Amino acid sequence: MRRYDYVLWDWNGTLLDDLALNLSVENELLRRRGLFERADKDYYLEHFGFPIIEFYRALGFDFSKEDYADVANEYADTYAAGLDGVRLFDDALPVIDALHDSGVRQVVISATEHTLLQKQVARYDLTARFDSVLGSENNLGKSKVAVALDWLQRHGADPKRTLFVGDTTHDFETAEAIGCACALVARGHNSRSRLEATGCPVFGDLRGVLRLVRGGKTVLLAPDSFKGTLSAVAVASTLADVLTGEDPALTAIELPIADGGEGTVDAYLKIFGGERRTRTVQSPLGHPVDAAYAVLPDGTAVMETAAASGIAIEKENDAMRASSYGTGELLRDALDRGCKTVLLGLGGSAMTDGGTGFLRALGARFLDRDETELPPGGGALLRLRRIDLSGLDPRLQTTTLRVLCDVKNPLVGPNGAAHIFAPQKGADPSQVRLLDLGLRQLAFCTANTTGKDNAFLPGAGAAGGMGFILQSFCGAALQSGIDCILDAARFSDRAKTADLIVTGEGKMDAQSLMGKAPFGVASRAGQTPVAAVVGLLAAEEDAVRQGGIVKVFETNDRHLPFEQVKNTAHDDLVRAAKKLAAWFSSQAFAAERREPR
Repeated sequence: MRRYDYVLWDWNGTLLDDLALNLSVENELLRRRGLFERADKDYYLEHFGFPIIEFYRALGFDFSKEDYADVANEYADTYAAGLDGVRLFDDALPVIDALHDSGVRQVVISATEHTLLQKQVARYDLTARFDSVLGSENNLGKSKVAVALDWLQRHGADPKRTLFVGDTTHDFETAEAIGCACALVARGHNSRSRLEATGCPVFGDLRGVLRLVRGGKTVLLAPDSFKGTLSAVAVASTLADVLTGEDPALTAIELPIADGGEGTVDAYLKIFGGERRTRTVQSPLGHPVDAAYAVLPDGTAVMETAAASGIAIEKENDAMRASSYGTGELLRDALDRGCKTVLLGLGGSAMTDGGTGFLRALGARFLDRDETELPPGGGALLRLRRIDLSGLDPRLQTTTLRVLCDVKNPLVGPNGAAHIFAPQKGADPSQVRLLDLGLRQLAFCTANTTGKDNAFLPGAGAAGGMGFILQSFCGAALQSGIDCILDAARFSDRAKTADLIVTGEGKMDAQSLMGKAPFGVASRAGQTPVAAVVGLLAAEEDAVRQGGIVKVFETNDRHLPFEQVKNTAHDDLVRAAKKLAAWFSSQAFAAERREPR
């Protein structure tokens, strides 16, 4: 049974492939006025919106010197003159016909002036395929809401049985205003990340819309990375390929996530879009390494300690010398760029230096009794006697620093950074004791400098003690990494429209149960069942189920050593995904769905 009786189509960028023509016309109008041509594709996709007059102002048009209506009409005339080379998207006609054959009534609703719109639709011999073709009363491009609402009321269509299909965030706003569902296609006038930020289904082509209307199931894919083998983006993409290959009617929505560790930058770029900036910085042991961070469209920088100071960077780590200096260099670059808000994910780090390297990169000095600066790493902290902040970058005082961290450990003691995490970074028992003593000396000198003792604050021990230094000297607020990204992705809203949520990570163990990404996902799932695909399951199945995950599929189900399976990770994931697909289509899944959570 189909889900919708009516489909309301946007025209430009959804059915008509006119992005290149739009860019050409806008740049022509700018040239005529002697203005800088800034309507390149990337800029356009990230900034185009309604009302269009505001977008034109951002391009440089001055409407104190000329009337916007004149510019809008000039645009329409220039656009019409260039239509000869513009075609429908290849799948537009087949999908329109397939929906017609299914008994779905279809309407075109556009911000294009009504008469011009009708001429364009007729140009492609489509008029007879639609119940109505409805444009705006002029060329000003204000909004489609009034047109859509008028049609809905005049025809008595049930909004719950109506789907609005478009390619911009304004199409989502129109659907929301008239109370109907929305699906967006990421090949028109807004970037995919902007569309995904709305929380509604986003497709790469119209075949996904066809599946949605016809009533196929929807799966929301929200895995974390499989550390050391596959990124969260790669895991989500592979799951989507396998699941839709096994069931062509299924809709797979990819939403790779991270909890502040490896993959955080990729996850935020996936949700919001923006620019990836790569800089050469110091690795944990002082070698040059390329590390990336993101600058989101609103100017917020997103970075992670794993990129510059991660345990995976060095072939052999030295727990006593490893430093966080490279992460400080990334932050300094973001400040140079003018970023005023920074999200910093703590996770996957190589060091136990209390964040001293990070602060050194920003101008602080850590001195011994002879006023000599200490060498990098936590192994030297026992000799610390004074912290000199005279050279600390003053821009930190006007920067909002939000730290993404799901670790609650204090800086020192049996549950502190050294005792809990340093062994994973190569420290032997004697080195663990020395590192803990060094962190205690850092806490003592910090209290003398700031008058604050933050050593036992939750999260102070994150990333080898960086949580401590960020709270003590940068005024940083520590937040749950998984909660922050799920909020940004409007995950709870997305979960409501899915038939199944699939999460995952490389190893699901007792630490995972303490709130890592998969269980953060499960806590936001509402009534939608959650399954997980993991490299290795090392937690009790009952505990996993109590955490909200009803089924787990292992890629390394033979429990072979990591070195043996890392080269077959993709093939093993495909195999596990096929098992997931079989379960999802079985009576076993139906029974899981009926069972109260």
